Amino acid sequence: MASTSCTTPIAGKIALEEHVSTPLFSASFTTPFENHTNEASYGQPAYSADVGARLSETDIAERGVFNTTLAVELAAAVNDQMHHDYKQGNYSHRFEFFCNVALQDPDAAAAELTRCVTELGGKGVMVNGYTNNGSVNNVVYLDHPTNAPFWRALAALGVPLYLHPCMPPPDQQRIYAGYDFLAGSPYGFSVEAGMSALRLMLSGLFDEHPSLRIILGRCGEALPFLLRRTDERMRHFEPSLWQAKENLRYYWQRNFYITAAGILDEGALWTRFG
Repeated sequence: MASTSCTTPIAGKIALEEHVSTPLFSASFTTPFENHTNEASYGQPAYSADVGARLSETDIAERGVFNTTLAVELAAAVNDQMHHDYKQGNYSHRFEFFCNVALQDPDAAAAELTRCVTELGGKGVMVNGYTNNGSVNNVVYLDHPTNAPFWRALAALGVPLYLHPCMPPPDQQRIYAGYDFLAGSPYGFSVEAGMSALRLMLSGLFDEHPSLRIILGRCGEALPFLLRRTDERMRHFEPSLWQAKENLRYYWQRNFYITAAGILDEGALWTRFG
């Protein structure tokens, strides 16, 4: 069979990770700004300017906000704006959107997700693997028990979650010292998102909510290449170390979906499990 380039236009193609910004707050930085939480300072000026211009053409956002009250208010405001721009705008026949939530307050996140999906028409939710609570290094991962109300709401609504990567917290970036830029999209993004997915699998979340659907970009954040070995090695570890009832590949095949977003390499699409 002839190979098809990943850059070849495909009729009817659906893109799931098309980013936008918003005048409500910056999609690229924490609020307030903290160093080593984004890769903007490493980019070539021309590229950074181009990305900024493209993001501002149609407005929307998500990123870390340390103040819980502000985060909750901004999530609702951004969802309202997305509904206005993408469900009621001139191109509403072409666009859908993922909801924003503030997991600093899981109960509020559950309520906002429900409102966004049922009243505004959001098709799912996009979050990072952790939430900043109060400071840049005080993070709460998605599998933390405090997020239970959010997961219950997501399961009840039956919509997917897009797990978007981010840089690891600054105090977890020692391995990148001297090559700090690798902590961002060149490498660190996939490591962070892949580990967040593993935490969800091992936490027992998918035993409690078997209908949950998680979407990962970049051909699965390297997990298709690694899960078989991880499962095989875990056979020799004490099962009491995790809560999941099944092996990792069971949840991968049942609860996870991947896109090629960010990977322009056809060969990466051929890795799968028997």
